[in-house]
Amino acid sequence: MSKALTLIDLAFLALESQVQTGHVGGLAIFKLPKGAKDGFFQRVVESHADWQKAAGLFQLVLRRKGVGLGWVEDGHVDVASHIQYLALPKPGTRRQLYTLAERFHAQPLNRHHPLWEVAFIEGLEGGRGAMYVKMHHAL
Repeated sequence: MSKALTLIDLAFLALESQVQTGHVGGLAIFKLPKGAKDGFFQRVVESHADWQKAAGLFQLVLRRKGVGLGWVEDGHVDVASHIQYLALPKPGTRRQLYTLAERFHAQPLNRHHPLWEVAFIEGLEGGRGAMYVKMHHAL
């Protein structure tokens, strides 16, 4: 499957720079199961086969198509390279979580790979963890 970029998608890509990113992000905070140990998120991801393969828009990469750019399916996405496991110093505060998410968000996405990343964050006070997802607006 390949798909041409729309004009608005091209604009989002063209306006991007080291100080102006073109991605959006979302932060979700979770209450972890009682007795969850360090590495909880990593164990969950590694134990579910659904996390091992990218599908749909999560496997689209930017490629040259004639004189322009287009989306092309990459059937061999290394999903593990799009997932990060981070930890706050326990007990992590919301302020520390927001600072970590801000730093993660500030990093541009690599245009040679599908334009999304996920960060699982452990160590938040009250037995909580978080997930931060960022995805390029053009995607």
